Amino acid sequence: MGRRRRAHIIQGLAIGLILLSLIEYGVLIFLRQETHGLSATYYANQQWQGPPALTKVDPEISSAALQQFRQTIPQNQFSIEWQGYIEIPETAVYTFATESDDGSWLFIDDQLVVDNGGVHGLVRKTGNIQLTQGQHPITIRYVQMGGYAVLRLAWQRGQSEFVPLPTEVLRPATIQTVSYRLYQAARLFQPAVLLLWACVLLAVVGGVLILYAKAHAAEIAHALKASPARFLTFFRTHRKQFLIGVLLTLGFFLGFALTYDVPPPGYDAYFFPQKQPESPVVDSKLALTQLFLAVICAYWTMAVVRYVKSRSLRSIFWKDKKIVFWAYFLIATGVFAVWLLGQWPGGMTPDSFWSWDQTLSLSFDDWHPYLYQVYLLMLRQFADSPATVAVFQILLTAGVGSYIFYFCIRQGVNWLYTLPFFLLFITSIPIGVYNITLWKDIPWSLCLVLTAFWIFRLQITKTTTGDRPPITRY
Repeated sequence: MGRRRRAHIIQGLAIGLILLSLIEYGVLIFLRQETHGLSATYYANQQWQGPPALTKVDPEISSAALQQFRQTIPQNQFSIEWQGYIEIPETAVYTFATESDDGSWLFIDDQLVVDNGGVHGLVRKTGNIQLTQGQHPITIRYVQMGGYAVLRLAWQRGQSEFVPLPTEVLRPATIQTVSYRLYQAARLFQPAVLLLWACVLLAVVGGVLILYAKAHAAEIAHALKASPARFLTFFRTHRKQFLIGVLLTLGFFLGFALTYDVPPPGYDAYFFPQKQPESPVVDSKLALTQLFLAVICAYWTMAVVRYVKSRSLRSIFWKDKKIVFWAYFLIATGVFAVWLLGQWPGGMTPDSFWSWDQTLSLSFDDWHPYLYQVYLLMLRQFADSPATVAVFQILLTAGVGSYIFYFCIRQGVNWLYTLPFFLLFITSIPIGVYNITLWKDIPWSLCLVLTAFWIFRLQITKTTTGDRPPITRY
């Protein structure tokens, strides 16, 4: 492929990405639905008949709306009907509850789900229905015969706890369905667009740094192998280039965090966060992440197995100055183990308990990557304690970090330059806490760090993988 043809392909891809981004954010900005809640029709009688006394969109279905309307009519007798759509996050059996004084009814897909009708005090009734993911018509009716006016709504998915029905999943009957579908489709593909831009930014940052490093390869290598004084002289000479590299890297991570990080509830995840009544949609970020991590984990598992099978014990544990690696590894493991002894048997958050319980029931959901549940299930075969996971994470972290420092020394980097970074590595409070906490981020982050370092290693040693495993001579 000629240079001109490659240039045309790159230009075409760049133009395509820009157009895709403009369409994506144009839909997110201009087709965004500004209201949530349900369309309400208030009647000054108990039969939902005659001309309505009030029509509006109620952002929240609650007793406060009833009491506010009560103050506008002379009698304490009225009826209300709310209509619209409910966004169901995933296919399941849902249980709905109404707690009202007096009567209330809840319909979904024109089917009566909760019948809490009649003249009565505060009564709570429930009903369940099988719902598929997506929008469903919903109607809620309430009648006030006298006395207190109370209405509360709640729902439950599967065997989870009852929680108040969030207004974020409710859409008024006046919603523009086509626009809403386009908006939801844009939100579904937003992570893919942002991931493409993150790759472009990473390619630009990495390309600039690699080109500069290649142009000054001999000078950089000599500075790293020389005394600290020589290195400081080299740093002062190239301080502008160092500063540009740092700013580019920080800019990449800042842009990535602003665009791709998990937003607070009710906010969009792009450069100008705005309050928005989003409803649960398919988590395409999770789907892409699961696939990506499964490929990386399978690749590294294969690489380690092939490496062990093709080498003797002496080659694995001693040859090529492996004593340096094992010294770093034992020191790091010992320091990290102190954290585990102080917080035995490890740290767990609500996410951790959720994942841990799933390995007991063998009923996995898609909230966390499936591969992480398999990872926990495998470790529980050794010992049924969170400490097993913490010990394994300590060994992984110590191994990956020690291998990176060992590789630098094998390449001729003065060990004095690695020492402060190694001390920072083993004494870092976040690393110490993360190692003993049951979070999916720990093993995945280590896989990504190892993969990124391997790519860097290919640039340094000028090797290619072909059909060989990524772990070669070192």
